[in-house]
Amino acid sequence: MTQLTTELSTTQQHDDAIHEAIAKHAFALYESEGFKDGNDQDHWFRAERELTYPDASVVFENEASFQTIRVPLDGMGGFSLLISISPRNVLIFAAGNGGGAVQREVLRIIPIPVEVAPEQVKASLQGEELTLAWPTSIANPTLDQSA
Repeated sequence: MTQLTTELSTTQQHDDAIHEAIAKHAFALYESEGFKDGNDQDHWFRAERELTYPDASVVFENEASFQTIRVPLDGMGGFSLLISISPRNVLIFAAGNGGGAVQREVLRIIPIPVEVAPEQVKASLQGEELTLAWPTSIANPTLDQSA
């Protein structure tokens, strides 16, 4: 059974975690291709694509009082999941204890289309779907860069 824990993070903490996750994944791609040099940018961009949820699999709902993101967990079930929320991103980590310290691995990066107050975001797990919801009033449309 999947366990869900949430935490609030700063944008800088997320930026650091995202950079580290992409670097690790890019190195794994480099390693899988026999340490062949010259493809570092390709590995980086591929790692970035593979870690970021494709828009087609994430459903954004904008109702009068709530904005909601529904994310299928596709194969992430069974992990202890840590959901880290910052004003513009949600990171899904596989979390576990190893050697007395909490080990984390970024499974997915989900950009949020508006800046939100992380402490107002509610996360819930329903079967194999993660739901994130926040009151519409806490989203600041003047900070929305996608418009």
